[in-house]
Amino acid sequence: MERTLRYIVLCLAAALAAGCEKQIDIDIEDRTPEVVVRSLSQTDSPLQVRLTYSRPTFSTYYIPYGGNRFEEITGASVTLSCNGAAPITATENDHGNYQFAYSPQPGDRLSLTVSVAGRQPLSAVAEVPGRPVVADVRLEEQSDNADERRLTFSLLDDATTAVYYAVRVRCHQTIYYAEHLAENYDSITARDTVVRDYYVDFSCTDYTLVAGGGLEDMDPEDPEAASTYWGDELLFSDANISGLNHSITLALQRYNYGYDYSYDDPHIGDGSHYWTQTDSCQYHLEVSALSRDAFLYLNTVDAYDDDALLSLFREPVQIHGNISGGIGIFAVRSLTTVSLDHEPLTADH
Repeated sequence: MERTLRYIVLCLAAALAAGCEKQIDIDIEDRTPEVVVRSLSQTDSPLQVRLTYSRPTFSTYYIPYGGNRFEEITGASVTLSCNGAAPITATENDHGNYQFAYSPQPGDRLSLTVSVAGRQPLSAVAEVPGRPVVADVRLEEQSDNADERRLTFSLLDDATTAVYYAVRVRCHQTIYYAEHLAENYDSITARDTVVRDYYVDFSCTDYTLVAGGGLEDMDPEDPEAASTYWGDELLFSDANISGLNHSITLALQRYNYGYDYSYDDPHIGDGSHYWTQTDSCQYHLEVSALSRDAFLYLNTVDAYDDDALLSLFREPVQIHGNISGGIGIFAVRSLTTVSLDHEPLTADH
């Protein structure tokens, strides 16, 4: 009886809710697009600036093939002053990209000015952090998991200042393919080589870095998740390792890259031929020191991407920026790269 009564109440509540629907048209005033500056360069590489216009929140997301989501800004004047010297002007490339004949170095103090026709000038300042000190880098195979490599290194933190870090692992992979006759393995009828660079997904279970490094709230019901990072760029501060020589371990994931067959190949599907592959991978550990502005920008961009599908049900994410008079980021990563030896060739038949 109680269950039946509860069912009737639920049905009545659903009917009342359905009968209360009302369409409300919201008139959202279009705002003048703002200038967006994105310049997150790294040491020893030419400093680049990308200029676009912002888009309304509820504008269409349809993008024609080959198109760009944001309108690029051309014809702007972009200047840079380093350590108080006379400003230099960037060269304009295509698609709203501007590049300076200057590569940032640790300790440089930079001042950027952007002038767009019909707009107030934009400006930003940045200081290039010191290079991270990395030692004892080791890459080890995992006997119990052929698709995982363990990368360990030591990070010597500077105790005199607050430092923010980003860790990535870039893989340079060369893949060699050979086509064989099905009835004769020693007969090779075609060869191909593919070279690609990509950032490797990895996990890190270092609580002092992961739990204290980001902006996300901890999940009290899943403490293990709060101390485990999964992705291709680990961001953290030195709040828990200030002045220490801290050992960090990453579990790198390794995936096979399948050959892209041509559908015009007459051998496909008739069983007369098959492919084999061998590959060689070289890993490059990239440890960057970031300014606070760069750290907050990258963290808020990550938070925005993670919440994109739930944006209607959660608080909006405000992307951090440091551009006076506009939107965006101006900062430089101070990069230390350690290249590891090539892995032995592995066969996959």
